[in-house]
Amino acid sequence: MPTVTVDEAVRDAMRGNEQLSPIFFEGGALRPEVAKKAREVGEEMFRAANVPDGRLADILFAGSLASYEYTRDSDADLHLVVESSTPDPKLFVAYLRALSTTLHQDTGMRFLGVPMQITLVATPDAQGGAWSVVKGAWAHRPERRPVRFAEAELRAAVDGFARARDLEIAEYRRAPATFDCARLAKLRSELKDARGKGLASEAGVVSLGNMSYRVVRRLGWFDEVERVHAQCLDARRSLVRP
Repeated sequence: MPTVTVDEAVRDAMRGNEQLSPIFFEGGALRPEVAKKAREVGEEMFRAANVPDGRLADILFAGSLASYEYTRDSDADLHLVVESSTPDPKLFVAYLRALSTTLHQDTGMRFLGVPMQITLVATPDAQGGAWSVVKGAWAHRPERRPVRFAEAELRAAVDGFARARDLEIAEYRRAPATFDCARLAKLRSELKDARGKGLASEAGVVSLGNMSYRVVRRLGWFDEVERVHAQCLDARRSLVRP
C-alpha cells in the first residue's frame, strides 16, 4: 500500500522528472542486464501463456518507468506484443486481456527491487516510452511534455474522485443487501474513460485525465473501489440460509 500523501502524489505528478529512471536507463538506453532479463522473462511467459496461433513479435519495457512520469513506487511494465492471423481481431484482443489479468497478479517477481507486471498486447501502446528489448532500441521514444493545467485542477479532480468513492462505499456499507453494485463499476469506468480521452488528446500522458487516473491509482483508491465492487458482487451472488 502506498505511503505517499495526496499532496505528495499530486506534486510528484505535476513535477515529473528531468531524466529517465537511473535504475533502469543509462545514456538513454535500457541497461543491458535489464534488457537481457526482460527478454528471458518475456519469452518464458509467452511460452507459458500458450496463445493459440500467436507469435511473439516484440518485448517492450514500457510504462512510467520508460518515461519521465515515474515515481518512487512505480511498477515496471513488460509488454509482450503478440501477433495472430485470427479472423476476429476484437476477440483476440479480449483473449489477451483475459490472459493478462492472470499475469498481473503479484507473483513476487521484481526487477532491481521494483514489482514487474506482464501484459499481453496485440498493438504496442503509442503513449509514453517503450524500449524494444528485441531490437535494442526505442519502439516509442518518450517525450518530456509540459503540463498545461494548474496543480489546483489536478487536486480538484483527485478530491472529486475521493468524495465519490467515500459516498459510494459508505452507501454500500450501510445497506449491502440492496446496494446497486453497478454504482461502483460506474465510478471506475468514469475515471478510466477520462484517462482514455486524455491519452487520445494532444496532451497525451500529461493530460488532466491521465494524470488524475495515475494519482488515484498511486494512492490505492482505484484498487479499493475494485475490491469493494468485487465484495458487492460476491455478496449479491451468494446463497445464504433463511
